[in-house]
Amino acid sequence: MRLLSRRALVKSSALWALAAWPAALWSQQRAVQGSRIPGVQDDPGTRINTTAVADFLDEVRQSRAFTMECAQAMPENKYGFRPAQDIRSFGQQMVHIAEAVPGLFELFIEGKTPPEHTFSEAGQEKFASKADVLAQLNGGFGYVERAGLTLRNEALETTVKWFDGRIMTKRRMLRLILDHATHHRAQSIVYLRLSGFRPPPYRA
Repeated sequence: MRLLSRRALVKSSALWALAAWPAALWSQQRAVQGSRIPGVQDDPGTRINTTAVADFLDEVRQSRAFTMECAQAMPENKYGFRPAQDIRSFGQQMVHIAEAVPGLFELFIEGKTPPEHTFSEAGQEKFASKADVLAQLNGGFGYVERAGLTLRNEALETTVKWFDGRIMTKRRMLRLILDHATHHRAQSIVYLRLSGFRPPPYRA
């Protein structure tokens, strides 16, 4: 077999790269398309943030599942337990999450003033039973999961004013809503440990 010259090798390599370039671009485009949310219109202005919305909705679902597992792990007769008298009971911590998740979303993402969901605050959260708390959690997270499906790119870049006057984007506010739920769920895990019960494994 005749050996190819160096010039021939370079030339053939360059021709191969040019031939492969359209295929590589097509594969990259397919990968991007595969990351979009089904049902969202395919236009260049929404591609990046539909991924951000998808990530948010996935985190909401994980937060909902983890919070529900924590609420299930505590027996009903311990829902009134509080490590100190001046803080929320376990049941109130759960109701606070159930109220704050949709309440903050309505206030700062949807611009509803006042929010349609109850927002007790200040340790005034009420519940009738463990089943009532679980229903409130399901309802609160469920509302945000459904409403989040309507979020679009341009909406996440608009700004809102937090309670203390700080200005932040709605994209940042979505992170704050989840962070707030994580904060109070972490407190409930301590309540479980102090009551002698093993909390559910971490979800991510």
